[in-house]
Amino acid sequence: MSAALALQVLASSRGGGAVHVRSLTAGLAARGYAVEIAVPEDGGHLGGTDFELAGGRFVALPRSAARRVVALARTLRGRRPAVVHAHGARAGFEVALARLALGAQAPPLVVTMHGYTTPFRSPLRRVLQRFAERWMDRRANLLLAVCEAERCDLAAAGLGEGGRLQVLRVGYRLDAFDAIDAAFRQECRNALSDFAGTGPIFLTVCRLDDPRDLSTLVEAFSRAREALEDATLWIVGDGPRRAAIEQQIAQLGMETCVHLLGFRRDVPNWMAASDVFVLTTEAHEGLPIALLEAQAAGLPVIATDSGGTGEGMQSGESGTLVPRCDVEALTSALEAIGADSERRARMGAAGRRFARGFSDADQMAADVAAAYGAL
Repeated sequence: MSAALALQVLASSRGGGAVHVRSLTAGLAARGYAVEIAVPEDGGHLGGTDFELAGGRFVALPRSAARRVVALARTLRGRRPAVVHAHGARAGFEVALARLALGAQAPPLVVTMHGYTTPFRSPLRRVLQRFAERWMDRRANLLLAVCEAERCDLAAAGLGEGGRLQVLRVGYRLDAFDAIDAAFRQECRNALSDFAGTGPIFLTVCRLDDPRDLSTLVEAFSRAREALEDATLWIVGDGPRRAAIEQQIAQLGMETCVHLLGFRRDVPNWMAASDVFVLTTEAHEGLPIALLEAQAAGLPVIATDSGGTGEGMQSGESGTLVPRCDVEALTSALEAIGADSERRARMGAAGRRFARGFSDADQMAADVAAAYGAL
Protein backbone atom coordinates (compact mmCIF):
# COMPACT_ATOMS: atom_id res chain seq x y z
CA MET A 1 0.00 0.00 0.00
CA SER A 2 1.38 3.41 -0.95
CA ALA A 3 1.87 6.06 1.70
CA ALA A 4 -0.90 8.63 2.17
CA LEU A 5 0.02 11.93 0.55
CA ALA A 6 -0.17 15.11 2.67
CA LEU A 7 0.17 18.21 0.49
CA GLN A 8 1.48 21.27 2.37
CA VAL A 9 0.76 24.65 0.73
CA LEU A 10 2.35 28.03 1.41
CA ALA A 11 1.62 31.30 -0.40
CA SER A 12 5.18 32.47 0.34
CA SER A 13 8.49 30.98 1.45
CA ARG A 14 9.18 34.02 3.62
CA GLY A 15 8.65 34.07 7.37
CA GLY A 16 8.10 31.57 10.13
CA GLY A 17 5.44 29.58 8.29
CA ALA A 18 8.06 28.04 6.04
CA VAL A 19 10.17 26.97 9.05
CA HIS A 20 7.03 25.49 10.60
CA VAL A 21 6.33 23.46 7.44
CA ARG A 22 9.91 22.19 7.25
CA SER A 23 9.68 20.88 10.82
CA LEU A 24 6.24 19.38 10.18
CA THR A 25 7.47 17.73 6.98
CA ALA A 26 10.21 15.86 8.81
CA GLY A 27 7.80 14.65 11.48
CA LEU A 28 5.11 13.52 9.05
CA ALA A 29 7.65 11.73 6.84
CA ALA A 30 8.89 9.84 9.90
CA ARG A 31 5.30 8.74 10.50
CA GLY A 32 4.92 7.22 7.07
CA TYR A 33 3.30 10.08 5.18
CA ALA A 34 4.43 11.07 1.71
CA VAL A 35 4.77 14.84 2.00
CA GLU A 36 4.79 17.35 -0.84
CA ILE A 37 5.36 21.05 -0.26
CA ALA A 38 3.88 23.49 -2.76
CA VAL A 39 5.35 26.97 -2.37
CA PRO A 40 6.50 29.83 -4.65
CA GLU A 41 10.22 30.35 -5.17
CA ASP A 42 10.03 33.97 -4.02
CA GLY A 43 13.42 34.50 -2.41
CA GLY A 44 12.52 33.43 1.11
CA HIS A 45 15.04 31.95 3.51
CA LEU A 46 13.89 28.40 2.75
CA GLY A 47 13.80 26.77 -0.68
CA GLY A 48 13.16 23.48 -2.34
CA THR A 49 16.38 21.88 -1.11
CA ASP A 50 15.50 22.68 2.52
CA PHE A 51 12.13 20.93 2.25
CA GLU A 52 13.56 17.96 0.41
CA LEU A 53 16.27 17.50 3.05
CA ALA A 54 13.43 17.34 5.58
CA GLY A 55 11.95 14.39 3.69
CA GLY A 56 9.42 16.06 1.38
CA ARG A 57 9.02 16.57 -2.34
CA PHE A 58 9.10 20.20 -3.48
CA VAL A 59 6.52 21.58 -5.91
CA ALA A 60 7.29 25.09 -7.19
CA LEU A 61 4.27 27.39 -7.47
CA PRO A 62 3.97 30.57 -9.56
CA ARG A 63 4.30 33.92 -7.81
CA SER A 64 1.03 35.19 -9.29
CA ALA A 65 -1.96 34.38 -7.05
CA ALA A 66 -4.25 33.57 -9.99
CA ARG A 67 -1.67 31.26 -11.52
CA ARG A 68 -1.09 29.63 -8.13
CA VAL A 69 -4.76 28.69 -7.90
CA VAL A 70 -4.64 27.12 -11.37
CA ALA A 71 -1.42 25.26 -10.54
CA LEU A 72 -2.88 24.03 -7.25
CA ALA A 73 -6.01 22.74 -9.01
CA ARG A 74 -3.82 20.79 -11.44
CA THR A 75 -1.72 19.43 -8.58
CA LEU A 76 -4.78 18.33 -6.62
CA ARG A 77 -6.28 16.66 -9.68
CA GLY A 78 -3.04 14.96 -10.67
CA ARG A 79 -1.67 13.96 -7.26
CA ARG A 80 -4.93 13.20 -5.37
CA PRO A 81 -3.57 13.88 -1.85
CA ALA A 82 -5.25 12.31 1.16
CA VAL A 83 -5.26 15.73 2.81
CA VAL A 84 -4.21 19.24 1.81
CA HIS A 85 -2.84 21.46 4.55
CA ALA A 86 -2.64 25.20 3.87
CA HIS A 87 -0.49 27.48 6.00
CA GLY A 88 -1.75 31.04 6.37
CA ALA A 89 -5.10 32.56 5.42
CA ARG A 90 -3.96 33.48 1.91
CA ALA A 91 -2.84 29.94 1.13
CA GLY A 92 -6.06 28.62 2.67
CA PHE A 93 -8.18 30.83 0.42
CA GLU A 94 -6.24 29.83 -2.69
CA VAL A 95 -6.49 26.11 -1.88
CA ALA A 96 -10.22 26.45 -1.19
CA LEU A 97 -10.62 27.99 -4.66
CA ALA A 98 -8.51 25.26 -6.27
CA ARG A 99 -10.55 22.51 -4.58
CA LEU A 100 -13.69 23.69 -6.38
CA ALA A 101 -12.34 22.05 -9.53
CA LEU A 102 -12.56 18.62 -7.88
CA GLY A 103 -16.09 18.96 -6.53
CA ALA A 104 -17.06 16.06 -4.27
CA GLN A 105 -13.68 14.42 -4.88
CA ALA A 106 -11.79 17.26 -3.18
CA PRO A 107 -9.51 16.14 -0.30
CA PRO A 108 -10.06 17.39 3.25
CA LEU A 109 -8.68 20.88 3.90
CA VAL A 110 -6.73 21.81 7.03
CA VAL A 111 -5.65 25.44 7.54
CA THR A 112 -3.07 26.66 10.08
CA MET A 113 -3.39 30.44 10.42
CA HIS A 114 0.08 31.48 11.77
CA GLY A 115 -1.05 34.88 13.06
CA TYR A 116 -4.49 36.50 12.67
CA THR A 117 -3.79 39.76 10.82
CA THR A 118 -7.26 40.99 9.86
CA PRO A 119 -8.02 43.29 12.85
CA PHE A 120 -4.83 45.27 12.14
CA ARG A 121 -5.51 46.01 8.47
CA SER A 122 -6.92 49.17 6.89
CA PRO A 123 -10.76 49.32 6.82
CA LEU A 124 -11.09 48.28 3.17
CA ARG A 125 -8.56 45.49 3.40
CA ARG A 126 -10.14 44.33 6.65
CA VAL A 127 -13.52 43.93 4.92
CA LEU A 128 -11.95 42.03 2.01
CA GLN A 129 -9.94 39.74 4.29
CA ARG A 130 -12.95 38.94 6.46
CA PHE A 131 -14.97 38.00 3.39
CA ALA A 132 -12.16 35.76 2.08
CA GLU A 133 -11.60 34.15 5.49
CA ARG A 134 -15.26 33.37 6.02
CA TRP A 135 -15.58 31.93 2.52
CA MET A 136 -12.50 29.77 3.14
CA ASP A 137 -13.68 28.80 6.61
CA ARG A 138 -16.94 27.38 5.30
CA ARG A 139 -14.91 25.01 3.11
CA ALA A 140 -12.23 24.03 5.64
CA ASN A 141 -12.55 20.80 7.61
CA LEU A 142 -10.21 21.95 10.37
CA LEU A 143 -8.71 25.26 11.49
CA LEU A 144 -5.51 25.16 13.58
CA ALA A 145 -4.27 28.06 15.73
CA VAL A 146 -0.63 28.14 16.81
CA CYS A 147 -1.44 29.54 20.26
CA GLU A 148 -4.37 30.10 22.59
CA ALA A 149 -4.41 33.86 21.91
CA GLU A 150 -4.87 33.19 18.21
CA ARG A 151 -7.62 30.65 18.91
CA CYS A 152 -9.49 33.29 20.88
CA ASP A 153 -9.14 35.81 18.06
CA LEU A 154 -10.37 33.33 15.45
CA ALA A 155 -13.29 32.26 17.63
CA ALA A 156 -14.26 35.90 18.23
CA ALA A 157 -14.30 36.37 14.45
CA GLY A 158 -16.71 33.46 14.11
CA LEU A 159 -14.19 31.16 12.40
CA GLY A 160 -13.88 27.43 13.01
CA GLU A 161 -17.32 26.99 14.52
CA GLY A 162 -18.78 23.56 15.14
CA GLY A 163 -15.68 22.15 16.80
CA ARG A 164 -13.44 22.76 13.78
CA LEU A 165 -11.04 25.11 15.62
CA GLN A 166 -8.16 23.62 17.62
CA VAL A 167 -4.89 24.84 19.14
CA LEU A 168 -1.77 23.18 17.75
CA ARG A 169 1.10 23.01 20.22
CA VAL A 170 3.96 24.04 17.95
CA GLY A 171 7.32 22.33 18.09
CA TYR A 172 10.65 22.83 16.35
CA ARG A 173 13.96 21.05 16.52
CA LEU A 174 16.27 23.24 18.60
CA ASP A 175 19.34 21.00 18.71
CA ALA A 176 21.55 23.58 17.03
CA PHE A 177 20.77 26.06 19.82
CA ASP A 178 20.89 23.55 22.67
CA ALA A 179 24.51 22.79 21.74
CA ILE A 180 25.63 26.36 22.57
CA ASP A 181 27.97 26.38 25.58
CA ALA A 182 30.41 28.84 27.13
CA ALA A 183 33.29 27.84 24.87
CA PHE A 184 31.21 28.18 21.73
CA ARG A 185 29.92 31.56 22.90
CA GLN A 186 33.45 32.87 23.30
CA GLU A 187 34.49 31.47 19.94
CA CYS A 188 31.58 33.21 18.21
CA ARG A 189 32.15 36.43 20.15
CA ASN A 190 35.76 36.49 18.97
CA ALA A 191 34.81 35.71 15.37
CA LEU A 192 32.20 38.50 15.27
CA SER A 193 34.16 41.08 17.27
CA ASP A 194 34.30 43.45 14.27
CA PHE A 195 30.57 44.04 14.73
CA ALA A 196 30.62 44.57 18.50
CA GLY A 197 31.82 46.99 21.14
CA THR A 198 32.74 46.24 24.72
CA GLY A 199 29.19 46.62 26.06
CA PRO A 200 26.15 44.33 25.91
CA ILE A 201 25.01 43.03 22.52
CA PHE A 202 21.31 43.07 21.69
CA LEU A 203 20.07 40.91 18.83
CA THR A 204 16.88 40.67 16.83
CA VAL A 205 16.23 38.10 14.08
CA CYS A 206 13.25 38.78 11.86
CA ARG A 207 12.01 39.72 8.42
CA LEU A 208 12.20 43.49 8.00
CA ASP A 209 8.53 43.88 7.22
CA ASP A 210 5.08 43.89 8.77
CA PRO A 211 4.40 43.15 11.61
CA ARG A 212 7.88 43.85 13.00
CA ASP A 213 8.38 47.18 14.75
CA LEU A 214 12.04 47.98 14.11
CA SER A 215 11.53 51.75 14.41
CA THR A 216 10.56 51.47 18.09
CA LEU A 217 13.49 49.12 18.70
CA VAL A 218 16.07 51.42 17.09
CA GLU A 219 14.70 54.49 18.90
CA ALA A 220 14.65 52.69 22.27
CA PHE A 221 18.17 51.36 21.75
CA SER A 222 19.48 54.85 20.93
CA ARG A 223 18.08 56.07 24.27
CA ALA A 224 19.23 53.04 26.25
CA ARG A 225 22.76 53.39 24.91
CA GLU A 226 23.19 56.55 26.96
CA ALA A 227 23.10 54.30 30.04
CA LEU A 228 24.79 51.27 28.44
CA GLU A 229 28.29 52.26 27.42
CA ASP A 230 29.41 50.86 24.05
CA ALA A 231 26.30 48.68 23.59
CA THR A 232 25.58 47.16 20.17
CA LEU A 233 22.40 46.23 18.33
CA TRP A 234 22.48 43.49 15.68
CA ILE A 235 19.56 43.20 13.26
CA VAL A 236 19.65 39.90 11.36
CA GLY A 237 17.21 39.65 8.46
CA ASP A 238 16.15 41.45 5.34
CA GLY A 239 12.97 42.79 3.78
CA PRO A 240 11.20 45.81 2.27
CA ARG A 241 11.59 48.02 5.33
CA ARG A 242 15.37 47.91 5.25
CA ALA A 243 15.78 51.32 3.57
CA ALA A 244 13.55 53.02 6.16
CA ILE A 245 15.52 51.43 9.00
CA GLU A 246 18.83 52.49 7.46
CA GLN A 247 17.52 56.06 7.22
CA GLN A 248 16.44 56.07 10.87
CA ILE A 249 19.81 54.71 11.99
CA ALA A 250 21.59 57.46 10.05
CA GLN A 251 19.32 60.20 11.43
CA LEU A 252 20.10 59.04 14.98
CA GLY A 253 23.82 58.84 14.23
CA MET A 254 23.93 55.17 15.24
CA GLU A 255 25.76 53.71 12.22
CA THR A 256 28.70 52.49 14.31
CA CYS A 257 26.62 50.59 16.87
CA VAL A 258 23.51 49.38 14.98
CA HIS A 259 24.39 46.80 12.34
CA LEU A 260 21.98 45.60 9.65
CA LEU A 261 23.44 42.18 8.93
CA GLY A 262 21.02 40.91 6.27
CA PHE A 263 19.83 37.35 5.87
CA ARG A 264 22.04 34.80 7.63
CA ARG A 265 22.00 31.02 7.73
CA ASP A 266 24.32 30.90 10.77
CA VAL A 267 21.80 32.36 13.24
CA PRO A 268 22.98 30.12 16.12
CA ASN A 269 26.41 31.77 15.90
CA TRP A 270 24.95 35.27 16.21
CA MET A 271 22.77 34.19 19.11
CA ALA A 272 25.75 32.58 20.81
CA ALA A 273 27.68 35.85 20.55
CA SER A 274 24.79 38.00 21.87
CA ASP A 275 23.68 38.94 25.36
CA VAL A 276 19.96 39.75 24.94
CA PHE A 277 17.36 38.85 22.30
CA VAL A 278 14.70 41.43 21.41
CA LEU A 279 11.56 40.93 19.30
CA THR A 280 9.22 43.86 18.70
CA THR A 281 5.94 43.89 16.80
CA GLU A 282 3.50 46.67 16.01
CA ALA A 283 0.46 44.52 15.24
CA HIS A 284 -0.45 40.84 15.06
CA GLU A 285 1.62 37.94 16.30
CA GLY A 286 1.26 34.19 16.30
CA LEU A 287 3.92 32.34 18.26
CA PRO A 288 7.34 33.50 17.01
CA ILE A 289 9.83 30.75 16.23
CA ALA A 290 12.79 33.06 16.84
CA LEU A 291 11.57 33.60 20.41
CA LEU A 292 11.87 29.87 21.16
CA GLU A 293 15.22 29.63 19.36
CA ALA A 294 16.67 32.51 21.39
CA GLN A 295 15.61 30.92 24.66
CA ALA A 296 17.03 27.57 23.56
CA ALA A 297 20.28 29.45 22.94
CA GLY A 298 20.25 30.64 26.56
CA LEU A 299 19.41 34.28 25.84
CA PRO A 300 17.11 36.41 27.99
CA VAL A 301 14.33 37.85 25.84
CA ILE A 302 12.55 41.18 25.64
CA ALA A 303 9.41 40.99 23.51
CA THR A 304 6.27 42.90 22.67
CA ASP A 305 3.18 41.63 24.47
CA SER A 306 1.18 40.67 21.39
CA GLY A 307 -0.64 37.53 20.31
CA GLY A 308 0.96 34.35 21.58
CA THR A 309 4.31 35.88 22.55
CA GLY A 310 3.51 35.59 26.24
CA GLU A 311 2.73 31.89 25.75
CA GLY A 312 6.15 31.31 24.18
CA MET A 313 8.15 32.62 27.15
CA GLN A 314 7.93 33.08 30.93
CA SER A 315 7.64 36.78 31.58
CA GLY A 316 9.66 37.70 34.64
CA GLU A 317 11.58 34.43 34.46
CA SER A 318 13.04 33.98 30.99
CA GLY A 319 12.48 37.56 29.88
CA THR A 320 10.28 40.65 29.90
CA LEU A 321 7.15 41.62 28.00
CA VAL A 322 6.64 45.27 27.02
CA PRO A 323 3.56 47.03 25.60
CA ARG A 324 3.23 47.41 21.85
CA CYS A 325 4.99 50.47 20.30
CA ASP A 326 6.05 51.81 23.73
CA VAL A 327 9.51 53.37 23.36
CA GLU A 328 9.86 54.27 27.05
CA ALA A 329 8.94 50.80 28.30
CA LEU A 330 11.30 49.14 25.84
CA THR A 331 14.10 51.56 26.73
CA SER A 332 13.69 50.71 30.43
CA ALA A 333 13.76 46.96 29.69
CA LEU A 334 16.89 47.27 27.53
CA GLU A 335 18.66 49.27 30.26
CA ALA A 336 17.61 46.99 33.11
CA ILE A 337 18.57 43.69 31.49
CA GLY A 338 21.52 45.05 29.54
CA ALA A 339 23.16 46.40 32.71
CA ASP A 340 22.74 43.26 34.85
CA SER A 341 24.85 40.30 33.73
CA GLU A 342 23.72 38.11 36.65
CA ARG A 343 20.06 38.69 35.77
CA ARG A 344 20.82 37.85 32.15
CA ALA A 345 22.40 34.58 33.21
CA ARG A 346 19.39 33.62 35.37
CA MET A 347 16.92 34.50 32.64
CA GLY A 348 18.95 32.70 30.01
CA ALA A 349 19.04 29.51 32.07
CA ALA A 350 15.29 29.73 32.72
CA GLY A 351 14.61 30.29 29.03
CA ARG A 352 16.66 27.29 28.04
CA ARG A 353 14.67 25.07 30.40
CA PHE A 354 11.40 26.51 29.15
CA ALA A 355 12.22 26.10 25.45
CA ARG A 356 13.30 22.48 25.92
CA GLY A 357 10.04 21.66 27.65
CA PHE A 358 7.79 23.72 25.38
CA SER A 359 8.99 22.94 21.86
CA ASP A 360 8.42 19.30 20.91
CA ALA A 361 8.68 18.70 17.17
CA ASP A 362 7.75 15.04 17.44
CA GLN A 363 4.61 15.82 19.43
CA MET A 364 3.54 18.50 16.94
CA ALA A 365 3.85 16.03 14.06
CA ALA A 366 1.99 13.37 16.04
CA ASP A 367 -0.85 15.79 16.78
CA VAL A 368 -1.14 16.83 13.13
CA ALA A 369 -1.02 13.22 11.96
CA ALA A 370 -3.81 12.38 14.41
CA ALA A 371 -5.86 15.29 13.06
CA TYR A 372 -5.34 14.03 9.51
CA GLY A 373 -6.41 10.55 10.55
CA ALA A 374 -9.60 11.88 12.14
CA LEU A 375 -10.53 13.48 8.81
